[in-house]
Amino acid sequence: ALGLESAVFMGRADFDAEPHNARILKKLGTQLQVVDTTHRGRGAAWARAMRYWAEHPKSMYAASALAAPSPYPKILESFSGLIGAELRVQLERKGLNLNYLVAPVGSGTYAAGLFSFALKNEQIHLVGVQANDGDKPCIKASKGVMYGTKTSVLQDSEGLPLYRESRAGGLSQNAVGPQHAAWSERNAVSYKQVGIAAALDACKVILAEAGILVSLEAGHAVAHALSLAPSLDPKDVIVVGIPSSGIRDLSRPGQAEEH
Repeated sequence: ALGLESAVFMGRADFDAEPHNARILKKLGTQLQVVDTTHRGRGAAWARAMRYWAEHPKSMYAASALAAPSPYPKILESFSGLIGAELRVQLERKGLNLNYLVAPVGSGTYAAGLFSFALKNEQIHLVGVQANDGDKPCIKASKGVMYGTKTSVLQDSEGLPLYRESRAGGLSQNAVGPQHAAWSERNAVSYKQVGIAAALDACKVILAEAGILVSLEAGHAVAHALSLAPSLDPKDVIVVGIPSSGIRDLSRPGQAEEH
């Protein structure tokens, strides 16, 4: 609408696994640039996008991940905070008192927005869910600088990044936004890990019970909520954040059959 040229950098793994998203980007007129390096995930795409930004001073970097240079983390939290504001209104209209709020956390943009209204309410338990793919969660990793921000980063002893390869594309991040690193330090949010098998089972439950195909990213959060529910009072209210549909995951290896 503004007549501006745009370029999107997409890792080879996501490009091959998400043909639907790739087609939409192309139809919108975006210059889709596939990053095909040794590491073919989202971390490589972010690095290439930021390198392009540094080499082209007249360009503007548009971040979707919370792990980004200032002021993007604050901007993204503010914009995505509309999700949390809407949730608060819906809960008030229904007269519900929220007990647990659960959301998947890759870099954490969606979760930051969903949690925003509840962070000062000690009666609401906030839970961020990451993938359990053999690595420790990046929220529990060491402090470092990644994508232009100081945060919690999966890295080796020399400070080189260790990339994740979760089957849930949205959880394949090796750094969280600085807000999540801070919330973890002061125990404002509890962070859990869920394996791929449990996430797939949770996706099947939601599809069977509600007819909704959710992403594997969301499946991790649903799986945690399903495991948590039996231990709670029947009157407790749990809300699970669903950031995306499962359409984009259907072309990932083994996903179509397992969904």
